[in-house]
Amino acid sequence: MIFQVMELIRQNLNAFLAAPGSPDPVVLGNIAFATPDNPATPLADESAQIYMSLVNVEEEATLRNRGAVRQSDIRPLAYVNPPMVINLFLLFSANHKDYSMAIRTLSSVLLFFQGNRSFSIAKTPVPAIGVFATPGEDENKIKVNLDLMSLTFEQVNHLWGSLGGKQMPFLLFKARQVEIDADRMLQGGGFISEIQIN
Repeated sequence: MIFQVMELIRQNLNAFLAAPGSPDPVVLGNIAFATPDNPATPLADESAQIYMSLVNVEEEATLRNRGAVRQSDIRPLAYVNPPMVINLFLLFSANHKDYSMAIRTLSSVLLFFQGNRSFSIAKTPVPAIGVFATPGEDENKIKVNLDLMSLTFEQVNHLWGSLGGKQMPFLLFKARQVEIDADRMLQGGGFISEIQIN
């Protein structure tokens, strides 16, 4: 489900940023392994992309204690583990040799997310393709909201230190309330239909 959420956001962002006939400007990738961004390199700029990286996953503690008994298609009542609701921290890094181009691209990313805070299969600016060509039941449940994260200078230092590279122009978003549910029945039963008194 994590990949599907990230791919849904990436496809919609690419539809907003990409010029007709040009390659996708946003790629899923680890920014720590991005092509070195050396202005002195005479070759073509292979790194002129926005890297979308997953930098952290946290469980939404406020939604942890939900009921474990629910109705099922298999049996009237089923005991299942409650769904896990997680938040994804998505880093968008502008890996351009031209610093002014990196800033302009990040401004466009910010503009896109200002106008599109919520994503789902049913309500997105562009129809989802690829992994979503024949969406299953899990994909149809995707619904995620994005918030811009503001980091302190110390947090920025820790973030880029853990990524093992020099700091690039970036935006960090929190994708809230991604639901993970295997829907695995642990125990089943029926409704109480009769009471006996001894």
